[in-house]
Amino acid sequence: MNAFAAAVHATTAATRAAAFPHRRGTDCVTAALRNLLESQGLPLRENMVFGLGEGLWYWHCDLADAPFPVLIGQHIGIEELFCRRLGIGLTVHEPRDAQDGRVALERVRAGIPTLVKADPFYLDYMWRELPDQERQHFGEHILLLVAADDEVAWISDIISDTLERVPLAQLEQARHASDGFEFLRPRGRWYELRYPRVCRPLDGAVRDAIASTAHTLLEGTGSFGISGIRRSATQLGAFLAQGLRERPADTRFALWIIVQRLAEGTGTCFRQPFFDFLRHAGQRDLLAVADHYAEPVTGLWRHVIELLGGLADESIVPAAVEAALEHVGTTLTAVAEREEEMCTWLIQTCAR
Repeated sequence: MNAFAAAVHATTAATRAAAFPHRRGTDCVTAALRNLLESQGLPLRENMVFGLGEGLWYWHCDLADAPFPVLIGQHIGIEELFCRRLGIGLTVHEPRDAQDGRVALERVRAGIPTLVKADPFYLDYMWRELPDQERQHFGEHILLLVAADDEVAWISDIISDTLERVPLAQLEQARHASDGFEFLRPRGRWYELRYPRVCRPLDGAVRDAIASTAHTLLEGTGSFGISGIRRSATQLGAFLAQGLRERPADTRFALWIIVQRLAEGTGTCFRQPFFDFLRHAGQRDLLAVADHYAEPVTGLWRHVIELLGGLADESIVPAAVEAALEHVGTTLTAVAEREEEMCTWLIQTCAR
């Protein structure tokens, strides 16, 4: 029995929190899953969670109710794919109201660490070093609730070196936020995991996950996969150029969201965690792919992020905007070509 499991039988929430194996992470989903699994006696590297969940992906997200496109580099179903691959049951609950949503908190009080979605706007610890006007709404953030009493909850969050102690009223406001863009609201969602007696062995699961990831990227159409990267290369520039002329303040906010999402995964649109996964798999042929593509692919993504971040500068002149947008397009095209080559190689490698 690990330290946290033993602490579950203790009488206080603070005791359970003190025994929890929290680690800071690079992404809210994969870090929360990693920390949760270690508390259950299933230690894994965060990049293994990412890779086994087929995290490498791309979506030029341009929803009808969203005022601007968002570029997403991590699979939105990573937790489902990861759990399925290890034989862990997963149910995502979306409560009808705040009262219904308190089920998750009761589970935590009973000693069951629980994943929830929340809007960081209302979590004071996330803005300790920033002025209030810097706060932004983003209800897709994942928190791991570790313990709770009648007044506070202990939260495992990727941005913190230790657990955060948060008043319950503040947590509930973050979980059921009704402000911000509707498509980014948390809606009180929480995750129920059901663990098998023995998780499926990882032997073979790594190569299966890599092959599936590569096929998904290559076979995606329209807004998804390599096709989605090419769509961004041809369409993002026109949207931003018009927006910066006609709606500069709104477009700079859109750029902030776009850059924030692209910068996830250590500033590489989640490409670096994927290459770390290939390297930590411990298989020589996968290491060769990582060594060949990691530097050029991550370098191209960092350049895209740098260009888009510069466009948010209010002092940038029109001529510089035009040049930067053209460069964004050509760089994204280069990304698509490189990743297409890489995925083809990975499929061939995993088929051996």
